[in-house]
Amino acid sequence: MKKIYLIFITIFFVILSIICILRIIVLRENIRVINQENKMQNYIISILEKEISFQKSEMQLLRENQSLFQTTQSSNPNLLSALSTMTNLSRFQPDFLPIQSSYAISQEYTINHQSIDLSAPRGTKVFSSAAGIVVACYEDKNLGNVILIDHLNSYKTLYAHLDQFRVSVNTFLEKGQEIGTVGSSGNSTNPHLHFQIYKDNDPIDPNTLIKIPKFKN
Repeated sequence: MKKIYLIFITIFFVILSIICILRIIVLRENIRVINQENKMQNYIISILEKEISFQKSEMQLLRENQSLFQTTQSSNPNLLSALSTMTNLSRFQPDFLPIQSSYAISQEYTINHQSIDLSAPRGTKVFSSAAGIVVACYEDKNLGNVILIDHLNSYKTLYAHLDQFRVSVNTFLEKGQEIGTVGSSGNSTNPHLHFQIYKDNDPIDPNTLIKIPKFKN
């Protein structure tokens, strides 16, 4: 009887120890998740602060140029033309075709496919459709290697199924700057670029900003 009692006590303490260990593991995992969430929140805050700072700088430059534009309007036509170019923020408009070499449209924009797929050889250079900041470079199960660019206005562009990245997060890009190469990463059968434009976080047809021919030799 005494042996049975000892065995019972031993089993009880073993179970209790296992429960304590599991609780510690769960607690550590919760702490790790909380730390990751805090890091992500800090990262998002830093991106927003950079974007706000950049927009303020652009607006300040615009005001200064407009003031100079007004004071020199009648006296210097050449400077007038130069200032007009400087105050043009069209470089942030995503109207530059991201593939400039040979391609063919393999899938058009539809309600069920809210992007345009441009088939091209693997390794073909991919360019930023407008100036902006790289806010994400990541690997997705379906979209493969993805780059997301915020153009510091109401537009964002997404480039997916890439083979290689040529930029990193927080990089400021000019319109037409190389960002990666065409690939077939993720859920893809052939090399192509999955190209999306967002306005106010909603996908729009890229053809509304870029007249994209069905193919280019």
